[in-house]
Amino acid sequence: MNRKLAVIAVVVILSLLVLYIGLWQFYFSKKFHDIEILGIEVSSRLYINYANEIIVSVENNGDESESFNVTLYGNDTVIDVETVENLAPRNVVNLTFKWNTTGLSPASYVLKAEADVVPGETNVENNVFQTSVLQLLVKPTLSLSPLSKTVHIGENFTLEVTISDVVDLYGWEFKLGWNASLLEVVSVEEGGFLKSGGETFFLKKLNASEGFVHVYCTLLGNVSGVSGGGTLLTVEFNATGKGECDILLDKVNLGDSLIHTIPCVQVKGHVTIENPGSGNSEESSS
Repeated sequence: MNRKLAVIAVVVILSLLVLYIGLWQFYFSKKFHDIEILGIEVSSRLYINYANEIIVSVENNGDESESFNVTLYGNDTVIDVETVENLAPRNVVNLTFKWNTTGLSPASYVLKAEADVVPGETNVENNVFQTSVLQLLVKPTLSLSPLSKTVHIGENFTLEVTISDVVDLYGWEFKLGWNASLLEVVSVEEGGFLKSGGETFFLKKLNASEGFVHVYCTLLGNVSGVSGGGTLLTVEFNATGKGECDILLDKVNLGDSLIHTIPCVQVKGHVTIENPGSGNSEESSS
């Protein structure tokens, strides 16, 4: 009797051991799959007629390497699709999307990134991330004012470099060029637009013989940038020779208070110099 009980006990123990091993293999050998969109970062404000850079961060929270697609939407319209190949467990990848907004109009947009559901994935809520409402803006315009001017030899005249439709301008720099055989610079002065936002630092480097000035200006301190439009620079010239020349903007760099680049449209100016007494001085803003 005792021997039978011992045999039964051994059988029960072996059965429990087999069951335990099976359960251990089931729970501990089962792979976990989970892809998560961590966030969407816009490198600057969004502008129309521009290749806006957007960064989407994705993490593999699972136990195996995963391959999948990530789709970026703007108001439910597909912007682009990026493929992730063999993202290792617990690793993060930053995907760079370019949103070409050529032909779009200023409007409100919500950006949404969505990762494909991988085989075996059950938590799919974190496969999607969307931003708050973002504004698609018109690019500011940097131009000469007036755009076209006719003067006489020996005459002094003033041109302004102006900006319009800008948001949060904190600093700017550019190179202004002209024909040195026709024009001579009398003065270069900072305009009043950026000063309206606080104290500024202004620097100019004039090369009169080559016909250009490199100018730089920035707000100082922890202040917001200036929005709207106004004059950045005022230049007084003296007309020294007969002819025509463009007033060119080059090496333009605009930045906001978050140190993001602000794209812009650049419009050159034009000056015609005539002999004294050949007609009236004229200017045009278009």
